[in-house]
Amino acid sequence: MKIIAHKGASVYNPSDAVSAIETALKVGVNGVEVDLRMTRDGHIVIIHDKRVKRGTKPIREITLSQVKQLAGDKAVLTLEEVCELFASNTILMLDVKEAGFEEQLVGIIEDFNIANRVIACGTLHRSLLKIKELNSNITIASSYTTASPETVEDAYLLGFDIYNPCYLNLKREIVDQAHKLGMKVTTWIVDNPTDMRKVLNMRVDGLITDYPHIAKDILVGLRRRKIIL
Repeated sequence: MKIIAHKGASVYNPSDAVSAIETALKVGVNGVEVDLRMTRDGHIVIIHDKRVKRGTKPIREITLSQVKQLAGDKAVLTLEEVCELFASNTILMLDVKEAGFEEQLVGIIEDFNIANRVIACGTLHRSLLKIKELNSNITIASSYTTASPETVEDAYLLGFDIYNPCYLNLKREIVDQAHKLGMKVTTWIVDNPTDMRKVLNMRVDGLITDYPHIAKDILVGLRRRKIIL
């Protein structure tokens, strides 16, 4: 059972990405989830939204220096910076928000020799399958806005390692279905403590949350009571 910090746990310190991830690691998370986009000058950056701020140009249309200037120099890291600082300490769940930089992404992962610590995820299934084709050691997770038997089947037939739906419609029988097909199950974005308990009791393999310290405490409590192992 893995607790994964959504957006690198930016809720702790949105203006300082390094500090936010470091805080998440101190809490004891198993991994951090971050979103990947490409700048105009060819840098893969860790940033959630398509634009730094409302009214600004998309990330794709501005340079890395402009992104940092708009967001704050410490608020945005490149993928290389994240790999250098944290890849040896945590699982990196990389949400690929745009197509077109799959080869560059795999190249960076291979340069840092961390393929076995990376999960590439998202809704751009063709891009994720290309990443898997480029390096079979990279785990890929298919994201869905709705959990259902049909989306489980879709993920399985496409060849994904992890089924990664939104938690809202997730049920124990869907988790069991995915497990029987040989896939692990992670789910997002679970922030309410009641929902955390419900999802953890479904025996998911990973829970993605903005509040990993709360999820961690709940998981420890469930294990102490031997409700889950």
